[in-house]
Amino acid sequence: MGNISKKNTKQEIIILNICKEQLPTADYYISSGALNILTYFETYQFIHNCYKSSKKGFIFNALYGDKLSRTYNYLTKKNIYKIAKDLHIKDIHFIEDYLKNDITVLFLKP
Repeated sequence: MGNISKKNTKQEIIILNICKEQLPTADYYISSGALNILTYFETYQFIHNCYKSSKKGFIFNALYGDKLSRTYNYLTKKNIYKIAKDLHIKDIHFIEDYLKNDITVLFLKP
């Protein structure tokens, strides 16, 4: 996928483990669907790394709810607020009710 993207877009494509490796600094990081099969701990690492590496903020969507699943990772607003509190994020925005069991979150930096 990385090689195809590089060929088709002529852009720099970086392949790394977002949960463990340092990301290049960017204005924003945007993630869609990437959190769905991570554990809660991996989700925390993912969000932390993307937010830390952004200059302006991090936008992500996640499966929303308190379902317990062996396959999928669901987050509640309580989970999201806890992550935000741990990262000292004060400017949080939600978009919900656009798709059942889905939520989009924007963490903005001051």
